[in-house]
Amino acid sequence: MATTNPTHNETHTIENGAASVKWLLTYVITFVIPVGILLYTHWERPQYYNTCLAVSGVLLLAHILILLVGPSYFYYSDEGKNIVIRNVTDYPLFRKYNEFPFPKSSLVSYKIDEQLLGFKKILSIKVRGIDPQTKQKKEFDIDNINISSITKKDRELLVQSLDKILKK
Repeated sequence: MATTNPTHNETHTIENGAASVKWLLTYVITFVIPVGILLYTHWERPQYYNTCLAVSGVLLLAHILILLVGPSYFYYSDEGKNIVIRNVTDYPLFRKYNEFPFPKSSLVSYKIDEQLLGFKKILSIKVRGIDPQTKQKKEFDIDNINISSITKKDRELLVQSLDKILKK
């Protein structure tokens, strides 16, 4: 869901929390429940083991493909002087939380790459900052921010916002 605040300096907030919940429900409904029912109803009948294994294998393969795309929770805000990007993977067992706050003035460039035949979309950002070890100005890459689960409209709003910040 994207929101735009109609102020003097237009700001954008993009968040896909509803898509994140839908992914988790889809995972439970399409994988955990069917496999559980198959195993429970056919546990005592050895002649159905091959059928259970085949159905479970197909479901598992489908979920591995979905996990390769990488469903995730994505949050973007450009309110104030900073840009805040949060990304939390929606894997059922292992979640990874990343937050990238940085000043708008440090944004150097960005690009959106497509992987897995266009199903997976990755945002890469380059920012300027000071290296803590050498105390020199340096450009840093923020790679692999998964934006596959946001809608096309939200992706366009993200590109529009980042382009506007780069032009300033």
